[in-house]
Amino acid sequence: MFQIDCHNLSKSFGLTPIFKNFTYKFDEGSYGIAGANGSGKSTLIKILSGFLTPTNGNISFIHGDKAVEIEDLYRYVSIAAPYIELYPDLTVLESIDYQSKFKSWYPSLNNKSILDLSELSLAKDRPVKFLSSGMRQRLKLTLCLLSDTNVMILDEPTTNLDINAQNWFAELFKIYGKNRLSLIASNEIFDLDLCQKRLLMQDFK
Repeated sequence: MFQIDCHNLSKSFGLTPIFKNFTYKFDEGSYGIAGANGSGKSTLIKILSGFLTPTNGNISFIHGDKAVEIEDLYRYVSIAAPYIELYPDLTVLESIDYQSKFKSWYPSLNNKSILDLSELSLAKDRPVKFLSSGMRQRLKLTLCLLSDTNVMILDEPTTNLDINAQNWFAELFKIYGKNRLSLIASNEIFDLDLCQKRLLMQDFK
């Protein structure tokens, strides 16, 4: 089991407070982090994934009964977010192969099955820079959802997805989100309804 234990977290940029007094313990299960644009969803997600440090407060990452140091957090986390970019000159297939060199796939999956599950087989030799925005998002989500990590973090996951791709994402999330800690930051009801628990950023202002 992986836990993220937050105690009195706050984050400000300059004199502008984004959120404050955030105390919560995340463990196995799925959590929707909701709030209007500018409410601090992405800022919190960046802190929970180790991209940012809080202005005040403490955050602990625990795997089993052992603390995880921030520099080792990447081993346990996969993430898909607007600020995480794919390598534009790699093809879809090369992107999958590149990811596999750093993170193992979910048990029983390999590069071929990852490509099949992405439903991007017809574009496998196309460089990322020539993919549509929806196809790039689908590739990001594939790499995140199907990596063998304890924690799965998704920021605005259905951005740029049509209804068929949204349903594709929901199905993969339900199958491969089991027995993991999953965090979705979004203001889309479709995304939030996939989660077992929901937090409102407005409660931490």
